[in-house]
Amino acid sequence: MTWVPPLVLLARYVIALAVARHGITYLVCPTQVGRVSEAWRGSSWLLGTTITGKPLKTLTIVLWAIAGVGFIVTGTAIAFTPLLLGSWRPLAIGASSVAVLSFAAFWDGQMALFASQGGIGMLISVVIFINAIVLP
Repeated sequence: MTWVPPLVLLARYVIALAVARHGITYLVCPTQVGRVSEAWRGSSWLLGTTITGKPLKTLTIVLWAIAGVGFIVTGTAIAFTPLLLGSWRPLAIGASSVAVLSFAAFWDGQMALFASQGGIGMLISVVIFINAIVLP
């Protein structure tokens, strides 16, 4: 086994913790749907009127759960990179893709509600996606 400088290990664990924490946020998001619902139009920017109301909320919650678990598993894979070499990339790409899809399915196009409807989480997911593709 090769020697890894302590700072590299610390950085790996901090990144792993941040990615896993992002996943936990996705798992907690369903509890926030009621708070956003007052201003939410009940339709989707991506899906239009194809799926609306309660079925759309259900779809979004399922996608959030998948993304959340995906990010937690990705964080675990990052933390244990020497044992799970290369496994974090496909996990990160998959979880990020589902996260962006969930935002596109839930967001109703109101820019004033971009952040409260998950826009910041979507941007974090895009950063994770890009890092999974670009980093060696």
